[in-house]
Amino acid sequence: MDPLSGHGIYGFGTQSMSSTTKQERAMIMEEQTTEHRAEVDMQTELFLQLAEVASTTTRTGPVLALACERLATILGCTRVSIFLLRDGRLIPRMSRYANGVTVPEQWEEFRTAAETNDAPPIVSKVLETGVPVVEPTYETDWWSRHFNLASVLAVPIGNASHPLGVLFADSQTPQEFRPEQVRLAMALGVQLGGIVVLARQIEDQHTRLDIAETSRELYQESSRAGTTLCVAETLARVAAKALGWSTTWSLTVDGTGSITEVASSGVTPAMHDKVRRSLIGRRLCSTALGGTAESICVPIPIEEHPPAEIIELFGIQSGWCIPIRCTRSGLAAMVVVGGPSPVSSTSGRQRDLVNFLAQEASLITENTMLREHDHYQATHDGLTGLANRAAFEDYLGHALTVATRTSQPLAVLLLDLNRFKDVNDTLGHSIGDELLREVAKRFTSVMREADVIARLGGDEFVALLSTSADIAGARAAASRIAKALEQPLLVANRSIWIGASIGIACFPDHGSDPQALLHRADLAMYEAKRTTVGVVVYDTSVDRAQSSVPGLLLELPRAIQNDELVIYYQPKLDLNTHQVLSVEALVRWAHPTLGLLSPDQFVPLAEATGMIRQLTSWVLGTALSQAAAWRASGRSLRMAVNISARDLADATLPDRVTSALARSGIPADQLTLELTESAIMADEARGTEVLSQLRELGVRISLDDFGTGYSSLAYLEQLPLDEVKIDRSFLGDGDGAESFIVRSMAKMSHHLGLQIVMEGVEKWTSYDSVARIGCDELQGFALSPPLEALQLEDWLDGWAVEGLPRPLQR
Repeated sequence: MDPLSGHGIYGFGTQSMSSTTKQERAMIMEEQTTEHRAEVDMQTELFLQLAEVASTTTRTGPVLALACERLATILGCTRVSIFLLRDGRLIPRMSRYANGVTVPEQWEEFRTAAETNDAPPIVSKVLETGVPVVEPTYETDWWSRHFNLASVLAVPIGNASHPLGVLFADSQTPQEFRPEQVRLAMALGVQLGGIVVLARQIEDQHTRLDIAETSRELYQESSRAGTTLCVAETLARVAAKALGWSTTWSLTVDGTGSITEVASSGVTPAMHDKVRRSLIGRRLCSTALGGTAESICVPIPIEEHPPAEIIELFGIQSGWCIPIRCTRSGLAAMVVVGGPSPVSSTSGRQRDLVNFLAQEASLITENTMLREHDHYQATHDGLTGLANRAAFEDYLGHALTVATRTSQPLAVLLLDLNRFKDVNDTLGHSIGDELLREVAKRFTSVMREADVIARLGGDEFVALLSTSADIAGARAAASRIAKALEQPLLVANRSIWIGASIGIACFPDHGSDPQALLHRADLAMYEAKRTTVGVVVYDTSVDRAQSSVPGLLLELPRAIQNDELVIYYQPKLDLNTHQVLSVEALVRWAHPTLGLLSPDQFVPLAEATGMIRQLTSWVLGTALSQAAAWRASGRSLRMAVNISARDLADATLPDRVTSALARSGIPADQLTLELTESAIMADEARGTEVLSQLRELGVRISLDDFGTGYSSLAYLEQLPLDEVKIDRSFLGDGDGAESFIVRSMAKMSHHLGLQIVMEGVEKWTSYDSVARIGCDELQGFALSPPLEALQLEDWLDGWAVEGLPRPLQR
């Protein structure tokens, strides 16, 4: 047989038979048959050995090791190595010597060389062509010089058209590789390809099982996580367990990219404190590993980027850095898991698992942050950032439980601003809102850290004193508050004197449940306002004073009979047609001596005494009569009328509405009844029943001041509503900075078939922002203040001509 000819790609020659005798030909054929049988026997034996090893393990290592060792022995070469193609990279998987020994130092050097240098050129050639390559005299290159390679044989592993890698045999002394050796190596490459494919399928299956198990564990533990740090710690714990690491670090990051908290496990307290002091307040991107994680946005193996800072600070030389990213806040946290030894962690299984965990943790963190945001919105006042009524009542209930058990006093201070209506009426709601924010700051500045401060709504604030909370201590605290608010407040470059009236109720002297204490503090506050003394502590004389004062409380029936009440109408702009199609009726009291009184000065009195039924009936009848008059003159305007919690609890309300509609001749769908969230929550079952009856009449139902009370977006689905009015506090300054909240409300409401009205819009520049975020109607001083009927008619005529709002007349 001819030897392999020259260098390069292996090819078979043909032997000339023209001069041979029949006897010689027979001898040659018998010799070839014997060699072929020996070759087949050798191949069969090798494959049987591989099959036996493969049947006892799911790992490829033992099979590859045996293949390399046996092939090196059969070929009579120094060493056989395997390069596998994974994720576009050639990775040295195994290298064995003919004597079955692996020299650890040489293998590590070989592995490292393959990672830091390109693979031998012959390997790349086999991958490109899919055919074996023989180099009896290996050309001089880095590999030949460094590992003393004299002769090389390389064959593809697996399908020649799509190789999975290369089987690489080398000899430190020059040798010829015979054709049967090449064929055996090729057959072994095909056999190993099948084993690698099967192993990868098993590995993928195990990876999927690992992912499913770690996913279940991650979600189970994260379901109890209430903060981003808790999610990061859970991710660190699950990842460390799945990957076999002992040390974890969890860092949280705020909106500016600064590290806010550090948690750890598997380290000493001294080391934890050292790292925490070093990192808290520092920008994450300024750290070596943090800068890398933030820039590439995916998990990275630490050994691929082992900065000295990480080794020194965290004590980790190998492992993973896993960033947790959120769409709302960018990089929210970073988890580091690993150990002190330089061990490779870059297997495909680990990469798949870590990438999956990073994605899932990011989604969990996103949901956690949304829950935190929702909880904050549900328990805090959107304007001042103080606790809201619902949260304060929870605090008060808990404090009363503790106080009852320990026999300790506590006090409730209820504060109402003086002359706040004048500020709103003369300077506008935007100045009024800023004033409330300044009051909240001034109020907080004179209270202790243990005190709970809340805004109940409007210009009402409340404080809970849990220490030094007897009557004397409460008086002292109220005096500090009053003096602080007597000083002018600087708002929009204006000095505003506001003052406050404060009512005090104490446990156990004045009540033992939240409602009783708040009610009696409220009565004391009204007495303080009536008598202008500033601070009043509740006692029974307050009840007598409130019931015997011949003031507004007793004058209201006369006002209804003598037509002292007047209705102002505020238009709403339809953002789809740019037309004014509806108005809201707002009652005022033209008091003969006190002047024009706003609803908040007498409607609460009407509710407290039961006069609200007569007041609502009067407003409803008068507003519908005006709507009928406009309709007769060619103006078709839908009328909106406010109803209170007491109205909603009245089973006769549907009948009264039916009668008012019949008298006016206005179709039911041209009447909208507006009510607040708190009105429904006062008696949810009764309220929902009455609203359903009104809806059956054809009347439209609107939820006013949505988002400021008890309800959530999901709550809308349970109520028979047509319209939602979003409180102006969610609009911010009108530049769209907070429009994502309104956009979410609008999207959910539209999904439920509800109209969206943005109320309290103070600036005409807010128009584009309100329209973009999906609102249907706009209402507020930017369009027009509330006007009397004749003034509104003039305004509507001007609007029809100009199509623009008139400047406000102050």
